[in-house]
Amino acid sequence: MAQKQKARASAGNRLGMFCIAVVVIALIAAMLFQSAALRKKNTAYREQISQTQDLIEAEQERAKELEGLPAYTQTDEYIEKTAREKFGLVYPGEVVFKADN
Repeated sequence: MAQKQKARASAGNRLGMFCIAVVVIALIAAMLFQSAALRKKNTAYREQISQTQDLIEAEQERAKELEGLPAYTQTDEYIEKTAREKFGLVYPGEVVFKADN
């Protein structure tokens, strides 16, 4: 009778160990799945950071260009250029050639 109890206990232990192993494997599989998803998100975030850095650099360059704009708008060169482009003004005796469209 003692052997039957040992056999039952041993079978119960095996079943318990099998259930624990299944749970552990399921947890590992879930962790691997989440890890892959996090890697994908990390890659997307790195790309976004890179694009944002490029935009920041472009805007900084644009800001540098705009720093000199107020001084440039006060020059005679700017006034002459604007008068020619917007109003079509020319100096006396200057000949203007226009292309046929």
